[in-house]
Amino acid sequence: MNIEYIESKNFFSRDGYKPEFIVIHIMQGTMEGTISWFKNLASEVSAHYLVGKDGRVVQMVKDADAAWHAGKINNPSEKAKRVLKTNLFGGYVNPNKYSLGIECEGKTGDVWTEAQINSLAELIKMLCARFDILRDDLHIIDHQEITSYKEQMDDWIQEALRRLQNEVSEDREKIKRQIIELVNKL
Repeated sequence: MNIEYIESKNFFSRDGYKPEFIVIHIMQGTMEGTISWFKNLASEVSAHYLVGKDGRVVQMVKDADAAWHAGKINNPSEKAKRVLKTNLFGGYVNPNKYSLGIECEGKTGDVWTEAQINSLAELIKMLCARFDILRDDLHIIDHQEITSYKEQMDDWIQEALRRLQNEVSEDREKIKRQIIELVNKL
């Protein structure tokens, strides 16, 4: 997969956390406009990856760092509560520390292009393999799951996951390991 790197300075340390899930966003604008906005320190926003309507993929924050894409939690869904971490005081740990953010070019209501959905699916596949993230709708979520007033991307996510499921099946040993880890957390 060809990924262009254009650095944003809008990030901070993961503080020892590793990526455990992926948050999908919609830019509400163009690729070039979003790149410009994410390079602006005053914007105080960023994402790890951008996926253009033409299939172009740009990385703006290194995976080892926390991009500023999903830090404000507001009325999270029950699904999001299953992946969000709580701190000792009962609040939530900033999800930017243990998630990856992907912004998709376009506006709410736009139609997917084949190039965009194919690049998104390939990017999700690569990141899930790299960080041992399950390719399911619990670990690939839209921003609205964390912050209820944000854009709803569930249809896009389901299409990307459908294409991935048709392509290859998950490795049984990986799933077995993850089930054991989940059971041990109970």
